[in-house]
Parts: sequence; structure tokens; C-alpha cells
Amino acid sequence: MKSYYIASCLFTARFPEVSLAIQHYIEKRHNIQIVRCCIPNFRIKPNEERIPAGDAREAWKKLPVSAGLEPGDVVYSLCHNCTNIVEEQNEGVRALSLWELID
Repeated sequence: MKSYYIASCLFTARFPEVSLAIQHYIEKRHNIQIVRCCIPNFRIKPNEERIPAGDAREAWKKLPVSAGLEPGDVVYSLCHNCTNIVEEQNEGVRALSLWELID
């Protein structure tokens, strides 16, 4: 069983500094792999370009695009769309809100 945090392409594009702060929080407090997106290889270049140039974009480029999810894995996200996609496309994977991790 592995745990992942999906940083969310849409959230990161809209709130790049907040997304980066959340990623730093998770890196410091939890042993969880951070990935970009809930869909493997989904619009990689357009999603990179949507994020304003700077630290957030550079950090984003260093993240794995997505995770190879398997039954028993746990995924955290603050994006409801990501949570729904993970649950619908990955049988046996638990998708939880980021707030459940922080709580």
C-alpha cells in the first residue's frame, strides 16, 4: 500500500503559491509521494504552461506526472474532480480529501 498526494493541475494553475506551500507541508510532515495529476499523461505541456512562471512552475515540472495506482493505495487531493476520477477509474484505491490528512 502506497500513499499519494495529487497536487492538481487546475488548483496549482489557479493558486500556484498555495499549492507549493501545501506540497512543502506534505514533504515535511508526511511520507507521501506527491504527483501532478489524477490522469496519467493528461495534457502535460498545456498544464505546465498554465502555471505562472516561477518557483511553483519549476517545482511542478520536477513532480512525477501521475501515480501507478494499485488496489490498497490511498490518494489525497483537495480537488473534487481528482477524487472522483481516482475513485471511478481505480478499483480498490481510497480517495480522500487533503483535509482528512491535515486533520
